[in-house]
Amino acid sequence: MDNKDIIEKYLNNISISQKYDENYKTFLNLVSFLETIDDIIENDIIILENEKVNSLIQSIVEYNMDKIKNDKINEICENDIGIKLINSYCTLNNVYGDIMKLSIDSDNDILDTYLKSIKNFPVLTREEERYLFNKLHEGDENARTVLINCNLKLVVNIAKQYNNTGVDMMDLIQDGNNRLIYIIDRFDINRNVKFSTYVYTCITRYLNYTIPNSCRKIRIPHHIYHDVQKYIAVRIKLENELNGEVTIDDIAKKLNWSKRKVEEIDKLQYDACSLNAIIMQNDHNNDMELEEFIPADIDDLDVIYDKNELKDNLTKLILNSGLNEIEIFIIMRRLNGLKFQSIAKILGISYQRVEQIEKRAINKIIKNKQTDNFAIYMGDEKAALERLNQKRKNLKRKKRN
Repeated sequence: MDNKDIIEKYLNNISISQKYDENYKTFLNLVSFLETIDDIIENDIIILENEKVNSLIQSIVEYNMDKIKNDKINEICENDIGIKLINSYCTLNNVYGDIMKLSIDSDNDILDTYLKSIKNFPVLTREEERYLFNKLHEGDENARTVLINCNLKLVVNIAKQYNNTGVDMMDLIQDGNNRLIYIIDRFDINRNVKFSTYVYTCITRYLNYTIPNSCRKIRIPHHIYHDVQKYIAVRIKLENELNGEVTIDDIAKKLNWSKRKVEEIDKLQYDACSLNAIIMQNDHNNDMELEEFIPADIDDLDVIYDKNELKDNLTKLILNSGLNEIEIFIIMRRLNGLKFQSIAKILGISYQRVEQIEKRAINKIIKNKQTDNFAIYMGDEKAALERLNQKRKNLKRKKRN
C-alpha cells in the first residue's frame, strides 16, 4: 500500500463531532499522522479535497475566527502542517475576506490599482469550472480568459502568505499569475479535483521552490531557507511574549533544535547587502547609498571597525535620548532590518503609526548632544556636525511656531 492509499484510508475514517473539543483533538491527531508521511507535499490535493477534512477544519476555523482574522493562527496550532492546513482552507474559501485590505497596508499605487481591477471577478463553482474547461477544449478562448480572471483573487491570497519573505508583492502576484496561465492547459477536468484547489497547490509548490532563490543575493538550500524562516518567526514571537532579549537557549527549546543548529541558522538570517543600496535621502532630497557612510581614510581604525563597540555606543545613545519603551522597541527593530509592517503586527497597530513613532524617536536622538560623537562615522566630521546642528535649529523653529 503506497502513501496515497494510506492517507485516503485514514481520512475516510475521520469522524466529525458536534463538540469543538473532540474535533480539535481529531485535528491534532490528523496533524500528527501527516507528520509521519514522507511525501506529504505530493499528496496535498487529496487532503484538501477530502470532504471530512474540510468539515473538520471548518469547525476549527469557525470557532477560532477572531484569532484567524488577527493573524494568530499559531495560537490555534503551532505545528507547521496544522498551520498550513488552516491557511489552505482559509485561502480556498476566502475566509480572509476582501483582498482590498492588502492595499491598506501598502503604499504601492500599482498594487492598489491592480486589486481594484480584479476585485469584482466572481468565484467559480465546480460545475462552472467544468463547463468552461469543456468550452476551452472546444477551442473557445473566451473560456480561458474567464478561468484566468476568476482565479486572480486566489493568486493574490496565495501571494499574501509570502508577504514577509523579502520579495515584492507585485512580483509574487506576477509569478503566481504566470503559473496560473501555465497550468490551465495541463489540468485534467476528468480528475475529481476542483480547479481552484489544483491552482492553490501548484502555485504554492512553485513559490516554495522559487522564493529561496529570488529573495536572497546569496542562495542557500531550500530546507535551510525554511529553517531560517521558522527561526525568525519564533524569535519575533518570543520577543513579543517575553518583552525582552531572547537567548539562543529559548529559541532552541521552542523549536526543539540543538543549540548548535540555532547558532548556525542565526548566522544565516541576514542576507548580503549591496554597497549601492539606497538607505536615506540627504537635505537636497538626493539618494544616499550605503557606501557613502563608510569612511575611506580614518586614523583610528580600531574604533571604526570594532562592530561590538559601535553597537554598544549606539545602544547607549538610544537609551539616553529620553525615548519611551515603544520608541526604543521600534528603533532597535528597525536597526535590525525589520519592516514597518512586521513591527506593526507585533504591536497590533498600523504601519503608518509605527512610521510616525520612528520619526519622533529619531528627532529625540538628534537632539541628544551625544549624537555628535557619531559624526566621525559619516566620513566628513565637520559636515556631519553642521547637518546635525542645522536639524536642531529646525526643530527649535518648529517649536516656536
